[in-house]
Amino acid sequence: MISSIGAGLPPSSFQAEHLPEPGARGAAMLQAYCIQCHWMPAPQMHAAQEWPILLRRMYMRAGALRERMGGPLTDGTMGEILMSGMSTAEVPSASDQDSLLAYLVRNALPTAERSEMGEGPEATLFLERCSVCHEIPSPTAHTPDEWVLVVGRMQGNMVWNGVRPLDESELGRIVRFLQGRAASSNTP
Repeated sequence: MISSIGAGLPPSSFQAEHLPEPGARGAAMLQAYCIQCHWMPAPQMHAAQEWPILLRRMYMRAGALRERMGGPLTDGTMGEILMSGMSTAEVPSASDQDSLLAYLVRNALPTAERSEMGEGPEATLFLERCSVCHEIPSPTAHTPDEWVLVVGRMQGNMVWNGVRPLDESELGRIVRFLQGRAASSNTP
């Protein structure tokens, strides 16, 4: 199953201490259920509109593959997570699903408002290329340094999913556009 997800896997660098609202019930649900199959996802990996669809797909996968989980693909350590004790994937109860969805939607990646995009060829390029795969993130969702990493990760996702990646010029223009409108910091 892990190989079928491909580039959609969360990065291994996101840890529980990075979670917004760490004491929320939804944060606990994310830690209890999501790490059965992959590293912990950051709520900001997707826009609020995308989480219901993604969670439904994850529940379907876990339900269909639950007896096959804990085999060779998940035996041993994945990042900091010991997977050997899991013989099945547990699908959250309806109440836990509601808590998890509410948490993810509440802490999701902010999407762009038309007013923050401005006009011009860079704004148009960003909108055209990035909306092919997902909702348009707000340029203030990341710092200038983070945008370099995010756009680089998206390049990999594009290649993995058979979408023409950005050429050197497009890559530079989009990164500069986002950096020019980025948050100065992600801390309050």
